[in-house]
Amino acid sequence: MALRTRSLLAAAAVVVATTGVALVPAGAGTGQTPVGTISEFSAGTGAEPYDATVGRDGAIWFTDYGTNQIGRIDPTTKLVSTFADTGGGGPLGITVGPDGAIWFADSTANKLGRIDPKTHGVTHRSTGTLAPGGIVTGPDGALWFTIANAFKVGRMNAATGAVTTVATVSDPGSYPYIAVGPDRNLWITEYAAGKILRLNPTTHARTEFTIPTASSGPTEITSGPGGALWFSEYGSVGLGGNGQKLGRITTSGHITEYLTPTPASGPWGIAAGPDGAIWFAEFSTGKIGRLTAGGTFAEFAYAGSGPAGIVAGPDGAMWFPDYTLNAIARITTGLPGRPTVVTVSSGAASVSVRWNAPADRGANAIIRYTVRATPGGRTCVTALLSCRVTGLTNGVAYRFTVRATNRTGSGPPSATSAKATPHALPSAPLNLWVRIPVAGHVQMTWNAPKVTGGLPLTYEVRINDLTAGTWSAWLPVSVRVFNHGGMIHAHSYSIVVRAHNHSGAGPSANATYHQFP
Repeated sequence: MALRTRSLLAAAAVVVATTGVALVPAGAGTGQTPVGTISEFSAGTGAEPYDATVGRDGAIWFTDYGTNQIGRIDPTTKLVSTFADTGGGGPLGITVGPDGAIWFADSTANKLGRIDPKTHGVTHRSTGTLAPGGIVTGPDGALWFTIANAFKVGRMNAATGAVTTVATVSDPGSYPYIAVGPDRNLWITEYAAGKILRLNPTTHARTEFTIPTASSGPTEITSGPGGALWFSEYGSVGLGGNGQKLGRITTSGHITEYLTPTPASGPWGIAAGPDGAIWFAEFSTGKIGRLTAGGTFAEFAYAGSGPAGIVAGPDGAMWFPDYTLNAIARITTGLPGRPTVVTVSSGAASVSVRWNAPADRGANAIIRYTVRATPGGRTCVTALLSCRVTGLTNGVAYRFTVRATNRTGSGPPSATSAKATPHALPSAPLNLWVRIPVAGHVQMTWNAPKVTGGLPLTYEVRINDLTAGTWSAWLPVSVRVFNHGGMIHAHSYSIVVRAHNHSGAGPSANATYHQFP
């Protein structure tokens, strides 16, 4: 069937790339890492990893269908951990729940599993006779899941475990998936029927949209650029799907299809990338595909096979489970990674921020960093590894993130810094009084300044020999009394004292002696 031509993407030539590199750790150091560099990390013998999500801890979490485990990989260290799904079975879909925990669908045990974000303990909630597949946190704060053994969509209260269902319109088939759209509706693929279902989570109003291609076999679905949703078309029933298309559906139901470069590629996982492109996993041919906003396709071959779900990681790369190779894999997008080790130092109405460059600079050199303050959104932009954010409010606690940009685009923000609270500089010390206790000596006393900035104070004193034209260094003083010898008879002096807090030094108080006795 011919493709529909109405689309937000322009028609463009197909570009096929094969720069994938398997089994090599990605992007060590700050050297160039081309788009499409692939690294794989073992999930264990027989793991059969299936779907993935990004936890609030910044790790990639994935389901191991074959070994009844949940896997976790740290995107920085690349260390893989696994957690036994004891009491569950056949984990498929996975998501971050409304409580911040990791929730997953146990398809053969008829349960939803939960991993505590702190203890990593695994517990379960029964779904009765329903076999859950895809899972997502809905806009109503509940867990919604697709069901492979009934014409229904399930809803679970995460706190109580109470389950209700809403009937679908057609047969969802074996591989239904679910996503939240930009319109706050639930969008579900009906694999067997070749349709997309829109479900209002509040009213339960249902509307179906038929995909133009017969036997399209829609599988995963995701929100994407332009306020639309994107889905993959795996094709015929069973492994080795003969699909070759991606679909785009607007919130009003208009569908456009895009022919991928490789025949019978069986597109499966699909996700919006941080580079503004749509990334997808070709299960049947073992490739990762990319469709740019300009309409250009690229494919990246590698030593693996059977890529399933795919998700945008916090490191500027895409991550995907490889079902048949028993691995979790990473593919670069060309964007730089996250700056690291963000440190802060408060000043007066400002904060100095420092950081380390990303381990992976992306496809080309980093051209700038953008530092953003929260609250307020004040920024500074620099090509260096430090800058001062100005215009802040004294007494307000701020946190900061840093984002690197190269010619490909901007990478993900760094981890949030510790709090920093700018404070005002102190005002000048009050009532500076100078006396001469003995010949050649001077003693100074003063009162604390009116404005301290809310911080502990220290003081500094400097003496200017006006006759000789020389200045002493700033001399630190912890109390408000200072004694100094070596004054020369008949010389004139200017004596200066200023207060100092963590934000810096304030203005000086001055006393002048002409013709020192």
